[in-house]
Amino acid sequence: MADDHPHREYTCRVCGFHYESPTWDGGTGSQDICLCCGTQFGYADTTLDGVWEVRAKWAAAGHPWSHPEYRPPDWEPGAQFVQVPDRWADADVLAHKLSAAPLPTMRTSADPEAERAEVLDRFCRDGRLAYFPATRHEWMIVLEHIASGFEPGVMYRRLEVDEVLKAWHGKPALLLGVLIGNGFIENDNQHYWRT
Repeated sequence: MADDHPHREYTCRVCGFHYESPTWDGGTGSQDICLCCGTQFGYADTTLDGVWEVRAKWAAAGHPWSHPEYRPPDWEPGAQFVQVPDRWADADVLAHKLSAAPLPTMRTSADPEAERAEVLDRFCRDGRLAYFPATRHEWMIVLEHIASGFEPGVMYRRLEVDEVLKAWHGKPALLLGVLIGNGFIENDNQHYWRT
C-alpha cells in the first residue's frame, strides 16, 4: 500500500517491516506492537535517538522476532532494513540500503494460479500454516485456501470448525477470527458456514 497521506507511515521505523495499515498517522503512533522487532509504535520510536537505541538493542540480541510465526522463510534483516525510511536510518541501515539489491516486486495478477501456488508454497508446510502472511493480499490467498476445507452450504458446529482449523494451525480460534473478519466464514452463534 502506498502512503496516500503525507503524515502516514506504514513501515516500522526500527526494523523496516511493512504494514497494510498505518504505524503512524498524523504524528501519532498506532500503539500496536511490531510483529518483527517488538517496537510499540508511538512509544520508543518517537525520536531518532530512541529508534537508533531500540534498533541497536534488537541487533545485539540477534534480531529476534517478537512474533516468530510471522517470520517469512529465508528472512534476513538487511533486506528488510532497505524499507526503513531514510529519516530513521542509522549508519548500518544506510549501508544495507546502498549495497542491497532492489527488493523483488510483488507478482501481479497476470498469472493468478502461479501467484497462488507461490504464496501457498511460501506460507504452508506439510498441509499446515507455517507462517502468517504480512500483507493483506497474501492473507486473502491463504485464507481462501483454508476456507476451501469447508463444504459450501454445510452448517458446522464450533467443535467441527475447530477440528478443521487445528489441522492448519495450533490456534484455531485465531484462524476462525481472521476467517470471519475477512468474510470467508459466517456464523449465527450456533453454526458456522462458508460464504
